[in-house]
Amino acid sequence: MKKIIIVAILAASLLLPSLAFCTGARSMPRDGWWRRPSIAQAINLTDEEKAKLEAAYIQSQRKRLDLKAAAEKEQFELEVLLESASDKEVMAQYAKMTDARNKFGEEMFRFILETRQIIGKERFKQIKDMAKQWRKDARTRSYRNQHWGNDPRLSQPNAAKPGAQQAAQ
Repeated sequence: MKKIIIVAILAASLLLPSLAFCTGARSMPRDGWWRRPSIAQAINLTDEEKAKLEAAYIQSQRKRLDLKAAAEKEQFELEVLLESASDKEVMAQYAKMTDARNKFGEEMFRFILETRQIIGKERFKQIKDMAKQWRKDARTRSYRNQHWGNDPRLSQPNAAKPGAQQAAQ
């Protein structure tokens, strides 16, 4: 019974992202958004700000790669221990794994805060609003593609349905 509970806890921890990721990263566009001319122009990014964002990203990405590897290592060790170790040892390893994952999430969130510091709170809000709209648009496109296929005529609100031109002729 205890092993079932531990497996359930492990499965839940693998499926649930860290709190920092949920609250911060999803509200921002993907990494490298400052490289897209349309976005940079929309919020009036200067070359100096782009350079600062790029430097901060590189530094953060290096840390995240190391932290991700550490979290994966701790997860592997947990899976190994789950097969034969005592519940106490498994729970101790689980704590190490969650700590490693939290450090990864904290670094992601630290980068978001640094981004806000570089571009200012007003433009940071603009970027968040733009990201929210992009996600909404992407969900709409995904819904249309799932239900209507990839036919571009069907994804346009006033487009004629297939075969309508043939019937009219």
